[in-house]
Amino acid sequence: MIRDYIRELEQKLRELEHLIEKREIEIEIITEELAVVKGELHFLDGSVLDFMELLSPNEYNYRFHWMDGENRLICRWDSAPHHRVKSFPYQKHTTRGVENSRQMRLLDVLEEVEEEIIKKVDL
Repeated sequence: MIRDYIRELEQKLRELEHLIEKREIEIEIITEELAVVKGELHFLDGSVLDFMELLSPNEYNYRFHWMDGENRLICRWDSAPHHRVKSFPYQKHTTRGVENSRQMRLLDVLEEVEEEIIKKVDL
């Protein structure tokens, strides 16, 4: 299951190469049921996605922090238990504040980021 997800993630990153200026990714498969994916993606529009995703059938933790070229928050999705929103522990931070969010995966975030960057960048 984890290896399938990693393959899917690597495929998505290949699809996004035309939008990525710099990529620093570390994928650590600890066991067949535990892996950590972390790193940064720098996009053509100047934005940066900093991320960490802990993959396990028993536990799933993440933080996906997307900033503009001035290091200002665009969006942050995380599973940290510090905000008691209805979707606890999943939450989305925007410039408007903390909002409910579904559970996100890096693949989900990359889809959203891709959509927004394509709107801004003339390809």
